[in-house]
Amino acid sequence: MSSWGTDRGRLLPFLIVAFLRPPVGAAAPEVFAQLGHSNVVHAVVFAPGGRTLASAGEDGATNLWDISTARELRTLKSGTAGINAAAYAPDGATLVTGGREGSLTVWDVSSGQALRVLKGHTAAVTAVSFSPSGRTIASGSADHTVRLWDAASGAETRSLTGQHDAITAVAFSADGHTLASASVDKTIQLWDAATGHALRTLSGHTDRVSAVAFCGSQSLASASWDHTVRLWDFASGRELRSLRGHASEVWSVACSPDGHTLASGGYDHAVKLWDATTGHELRTIAADAGWVESVAFSPSGRVLASGGADHAVKLWDVGSGVKLHTLEGHAAFVKSVAFSRNGRLLVSGGADRAVRLWRTGDGHELRAIAAHEGWVGAVVFT
Repeated sequence: MSSWGTDRGRLLPFLIVAFLRPPVGAAAPEVFAQLGHSNVVHAVVFAPGGRTLASAGEDGATNLWDISTARELRTLKSGTAGINAAAYAPDGATLVTGGREGSLTVWDVSSGQALRVLKGHTAAVTAVSFSPSGRTIASGSADHTVRLWDAASGAETRSLTGQHDAITAVAFSADGHTLASASVDKTIQLWDAATGHALRTLSGHTDRVSAVAFCGSQSLASASWDHTVRLWDFASGRELRSLRGHASEVWSVACSPDGHTLASGGYDHAVKLWDATTGHELRTIAADAGWVESVAFSPSGRVLASGGADHAVKLWDVGSGVKLHTLEGHAAFVKSVAFSRNGRLLVSGGADRAVRLWRTGDGHELRAIAAHEGWVGAVVFT
């Protein structure tokens, strides 16, 4: 029996922590000694303006915090079941949360009022995303469906079916026209985000798809437990390249900002760089003492960050493969890494329940941002 959260005794976390770019001149967030929850915190999301923070947990509550004072502004409570995922709208005015009972709630951030409850999923919500315009919410679920919702009215506009196991990720293309959903069923489905029509199914992987990333205006990269990274022309659905070189499951994939280079991290302790045009392996730049959970390119594309089981974050020069810095401080494996928009900061989240903020120029740790009751599974700057 498959599960959207675990398999083969190795955990696939669906805990989400998202960091949005702080306003120009703002100080880095202060340490939160506790987040006011009575159980594991599954999601922590900074608002686009960088002044408030939302935390959501297994206790079914979502708390809003003032970052400058660390004061709790309000508690948003929609039920008793745990919250798995949360996302702010691009304008920061609303927040959507998704939970184990299968519903989503859209909140007015300024008042804390529940604007609407979105019901339709019949199992846990595993992923949520706003479209770039903010007009559409996409949600993925362990019920094998993706659903599209009108963000203003809360109406379910489409129920997208066709995949046959839990959805592991949903992602909009940069122009918002295409939605990709990845599944434990080994497929990626591409959908017309406006109509909900199934555009094409990307088949070829022989094990679960663990991650997807849009790469430029024409390509989509996918990582899988079948030991491969695949590159697809999402306009035609044609598989462009099957990138083979990892000796075990591939957990993460990232595309450089110019679309020319792919990076992948795997259970084989390796980070690999690939030429996205030819599919040739450029180099293996790390083979450290543990699996690699996450990889991310800096905005310039010249630096790559990796995090994994050796409890450290590594910064690498993409052109030469030379290690620039080793960022030490986590007490357990690092689940996710992400750069700020200007590339000067890096945030990392780990199984030690900590989120750490680093300065990329010298590798200095600025602060530990939060201490959670559970894993920090993903961190994102936007």
